[in-house]
Amino acid sequence: MVTVLDRRRYGYDVAIYPKDHDPAHVHVYRGGNEVLININDWSVIENYGFRSREVRRILNLLKEHELLLRDTWDRYPGSLKS
Repeated sequence: MVTVLDRRRYGYDVAIYPKDHDPAHVHVYRGGNEVLININDWSVIENYGFRSREVRRILNLLKEHELLLRDTWDRYPGSLKS
């Protein structure tokens, strides 16, 4: 797991797993909750515990760091491109 954005600075841990499955996505964690967000179209793949309002807040954070997220996904061998 590669932590791209960390909780201390951004309020959430945002991670990418090398050799993870398509589509390109991030895992966002906080307080025992997790949401998987597709970074190509910003759709929610899976949500475990976050309320919709907080998911919108997460999406805004991720969009601010779109280039970093895409570059990180592409950097790891085995990550599937989408």
